[in-house]
Amino acid sequence: QPTGLLYPRARQNLPAIILIIGTFATGIFSGLFHLLSKLYGKEAQEAKNQRRRLKTIFDHTADGFLLTDQSGIITDCNQACEKIFAAKKPSLIGLNLNQLIPEIKLQDSSHNQANNREIKGKTQLGKVFSLDLSLSEINLNGKSVFSAIVRDVTETIEARNSLQESQAFLELIMDNNPDLIFVKDQKFRIVQANQALLEVYPEAKRDQIIGHTTAEQYDQNQADQFLAMDKKAFTEGYSETKEKINFPNGKEHILHTRKIRFQNLAGQAFILCLASDIT
Repeated sequence: QPTGLLYPRARQNLPAIILIIGTFATGIFSGLFHLLSKLYGKEAQEAKNQRRRLKTIFDHTADGFLLTDQSGIITDCNQACEKIFAAKKPSLIGLNLNQLIPEIKLQDSSHNQANNREIKGKTQLGKVFSLDLSLSEINLNGKSVFSAIVRDVTETIEARNSLQESQAFLELIMDNNPDLIFVKDQKFRIVQANQALLEVYPEAKRDQIIGHTTAEQYDQNQADQFLAMDKKAFTEGYSETKEKINFPNGKEHILHTRKIRFQNLAGQAFILCLASDIT
């Protein structure tokens, strides 16, 4: 039990006690504030870094990426759009998407009618080109906006058209060549043939040529000769012979036949067969 003499001394030391407690509490709160600031500052920096990474991906992706509001006004785009539409980003922002892609209908995106299709685009200079479009409606920060991913496919379409023209030209040459020209796969099936070969078969049997060996339409001796020369061409790369053949249309011809092995782009082996009538 403290004596009455201690109370005056305690009262005298009270300011010092309060000062010590206050200093101690201030130190705790200061340390806690510093710790929380460091933690939240780290999270803020990480969020900033994440935004920077996403911005880098957005700006440097090969496909064009545009954002528009609900009325179609462009609010943002990446660097690829500058190359695709031949205009700088500031001049693209604020345009209506219809000015760059006249055929587009934003309302179609909710029904997937405008997604992943070829469509015509237009540069600010008025040049019309082909592009691949993927359009979708998304929710961004509580607002509905449209995102359009575009890719210039002009070169792809030109290459495809060029290939189709080359194939048509090749077929024209083959079908106007009097020699029998056909291609066989490793199972000795005819996979391509010109008109001259088709015509040595009765019209009723012409649907039994492509995808078939046709060996069953010849006598066994002739079929065996065909097969032997096919195998030699596949094995050695080339075979050549003169042969008398009784064709399914009832006519007999003497042919000078050459077979050459080749590979397609996938590495599959075929033989090209060229047979000239020397009757």
